[in-house]
Formats: sequence, C-alpha cells, structure tokens
Amino acid sequence: MKALLAALAAALLLAGAPGAEAGVRVGIADSDGDTFVDPAWRDLGVHLGRAVVPYDVALTPPVPGSPAGDRRIEFDEWVRNAAAAGVRPLVAFEASRDPAKRTPDGLPIAPTVDEFSAAMSAFIRGYPSVRQLAPWNEPNFRGSSNPLAGSPSLAASYYVTLVATCRQERVRCLVAAGEFAGIPGDPYIDSYKAALGNVRPRIWSFHAHTDANRFQAGTDASAPATRFFLDQLDGWRPRPQFWIDEVGAYFRDASGKVWGDDSQRATTSFILGLSSLSPQIRRIYYYNLSNECSTAARCAVQDRGVVAPSPWDGTPLPYDTAGRRRGNYAVIADRGPVIVPSAPATTAT
Repeated sequence: MKALLAALAAALLLAGAPGAEAGVRVGIADSDGDTFVDPAWRDLGVHLGRAVVPYDVALTPPVPGSPAGDRRIEFDEWVRNAAAAGVRPLVAFEASRDPAKRTPDGLPIAPTVDEFSAAMSAFIRGYPSVRQLAPWNEPNFRGSSNPLAGSPSLAASYYVTLVATCRQERVRCLVAAGEFAGIPGDPYIDSYKAALGNVRPRIWSFHAHTDANRFQAGTDASAPATRFFLDQLDGWRPRPQFWIDEVGAYFRDASGKVWGDDSQRATTSFILGLSSLSPQIRRIYYYNLSNECSTAARCAVQDRGVVAPSPWDGTPLPYDTAGRRRGNYAVIADRGPVIVPSAPATTAT
C-alpha cells in the first residue's frame, strides 16, 4: 500500500510532464470482434490493435457451432472492424482449436514447420490487410496449454518460417520475434536466440504483466521483466525495436479481489512509464478494452479493461457498472501521466 501511495504521488508530480515517451505508440490488445465498434473506442485515439488467433484460422471454414469455426467468424469481424476504424492490426498465433489437432486429452499439438508454413501462406493470402505478425503467442509460457513450452528451437523456427513465407508470397511483413511471456531470468530466451543462429530480428515482442502485477501489488516498481528482455539483446546489431504487446492493470483479479480505479489508474501510468527504460521500446499494447463475456460471473475473471464489461445476458455486474469508462481510460487517452519505474534494489554486501 505504501508503494501504491508513493506511485500515486509520483503521478501527480508528473501530471504536467509529457505522456508516454516520444517515439512510443500505444495500442490495445483485444481479440474480441467488436472491439473497434465499441462506443468508447474512438475517444482513446488509438490506431494500433492486436489479436491472438489459431495459427490455422485461414484454413478453418467460418461455420458456426464449433470452437474453431466460431473463432474464425469472430476474427473475420475483428479484421473488418479494424480496417473500418483505421486501425493497423498486429496478429499473433496460437494453437489450433480443431479437435483433430489435439491429443485425446484435449491438449494442443504443435504444428510441424511444414504445417505452420502452409497455414501462414493461407493467412497471408486470405488477410491482405494484416501484415504485422508474430509467429507464436508466449511460446515460453509454462503450462500444458502451450505446446512450445519445452521447444524454444521450434518456436525460433516458426519465426524464420514466417519471414520466409512472407518473402515467398512477395509481400512486405513486419514480423516480431519472441512474443515472450514476461518471466525474468527465463533460460528459454537464450535457447531461442541460439536457435536463430545468425538471424537478427529487427523487432522483438514480449509481455510485461509481471511488471504491472508487481507494481500493483506494491512489491516491486523496478520492472524486472522489461529490464530482463532489454538486457538480453543489449549490444545486438542492428539495434532492434521492442514491442510490449500485452500488459494490463487489474480492476478485478481472478481471486475476486477488486483493485478499483485508483490502483488501476496508477498501474496504467506505470505501464506507460516502461517506455522510459529504452528508446528502443517503440510500442506498448494495453490489455484490454473491455472483458467481453456472456455472464457477469465470466466477466469477473481477470478483468483489466479500461471499460467495464457488459455481460451478453444483461445480468448486472456485482463489482462495477457495465460500460463505464474507468479511471485508467483517461490515462490511455491522454497518454499519461507517466510513472517511471524505479531503479532496481541492490543487495548490500
């Protein structure tokens, strides 16, 4: 709590200062099809959007009634609405939702390089408005839902394959390597870099939920995940860009704790302040606009939205007012105030 109060004080001191560092652009990471037609979207002044979709989405018929087909329909809506709103889309890929591409227990199976290449060719041909891509969302995530958790070399090969596929299709793509979950000290990163060999990506992406969560909990304001990824590529030539393409601040977490407006607002200011750590950080995508959900109970799971969700069935939220623009909405729209991460603590000897 003391750390949070200090952060709020810092936000007030910086209220007259510029917003997010010059050179950094702010986007919204939200895969819901109606994100860009939400009444709250326009006032944010945001023109970058990010979605995560199954790698084989372009090979999946848009037939309703199945998880794979429904996701294709929603993604098609997302792409159309992004174009209509003048939003530049970034798309990261994940495991297929096709039951045939999962184990008998329902766990996802990683595609072979050839399968991935074929899916990327289909995607590039099927979605000509999407030319900013990331090969796999959080390949280093430690969990059974991620088939790449123990395969950094395969994750790196997806990056190389996606770049090559864009060239073969004769289109210009911006491809972000990494897409790493924010785990400070993760050895997966070294293995991924080694597997790239002499390939030097110009863009690296990672997530910084760890930094936001630690700041919001009042335990660490030094942004260890962001610093870790910056250190991992220090000295690389040419110097790459960094995109923090998923990071958010809780209004309500999965345990049921309601952090509320003040906490979420301060943490969002801290998120924008991550850009102060390096001029190579060129984008920050806040997660998310609104936590789309069918019922109030489902809305309550890890709600980080800048707008309170509106349950599809019309049931009232027990912890907020549906559709309300929260305190951190103005932080995104105004690009500040900004809270700069503190220096890491040193261990006394």
